[in-house]
Amino acid sequence: MQKLTSAALTAILAAACAAAPEPAAAPDLAGTNWLAEDIDNLGVLDYARTTLSFQAPDQAVGNAGCNRFFGGVSIVGYEIEFGMLGTTRRACGEALMDQEIQFLRALSRTIAFRLDTEQQLLYFIDENGTDIVRFSELTE
Repeated sequence: MQKLTSAALTAILAAACAAAPEPAAAPDLAGTNWLAEDIDNLGVLDYARTTLSFQAPDQAVGNAGCNRFFGGVSIVGYEIEFGMLGTTRRACGEALMDQEIQFLRALSRTIAFRLDTEQQLLYFIDENGTDIVRFSELTE
């Protein structure tokens, strides 16, 4: 067997690295705002404004439909995990409260996200690879 010189080894490694495409970096969600358009394939109530804002890389706030919510979020690459979320304690109509519970449960089941930059849509994904919430970007 021939021994490779360090120059030859460096050249081979450089060529291998140049040939392998870099994976796309995950988008930074900090400072973005989203409106829920679909929760667990059930749609959303027309008059409900269920929102999510990433105020900082590790903070999420929004309106769950009736109540405001806030809490920590961990985002690493395309993986996302919400910590314990606090909420205000207003009472609303039954349909709106049901949707709010569904939304907060979906956040707790979320393990990943994907972003469709062309359509300006954000999808939350559960452990089965199922889209469980679809958001459109709020630009206001």
